[in-house]
Amino acid sequence: MPSPPPGGGGKTYETVEARCAACEIHGGPENPCRSESYLERFSKRTGRICPYVELEHANVLLMDVVGLVLDERLRGLASDHFRDVTRGLDPHERQRLRMRLARSLASAAVTDVLYPEQKKLRERQGRR
Repeated sequence: MPSPPPGGGGKTYETVEARCAACEIHGGPENPCRSESYLERFSKRTGRICPYVELEHANVLLMDVVGLVLDERLRGLASDHFRDVTRGLDPHERQRLRMRLARSLASAAVTDVLYPEQKKLRERQGRR
């Protein structure tokens, strides 16, 4: 979500976190930022009542790198971006993040979306 959705009466919030804190789901006075039907579908699919997820700092750092890697037009920027966002970190922490990124990109959840044919083939062969 690039910017926080307005609350009731058009009230604006500076951060998504502030908007979420004002939501009735989290005990605030504002209606949810999503429709009731969307929230019902989301809850059935995920088991969570709210789509907002607070990311760990390491995940925030890697989120944009993943986006670059997954878009073949932007893939060439990923290495420099990783170097930029991890500059100043301990070399062991950088390596840990690099391997976390590699495991994420190699995970079944990601590869199944990128290569649905491989997922179908695995399923036909009785593997998950």
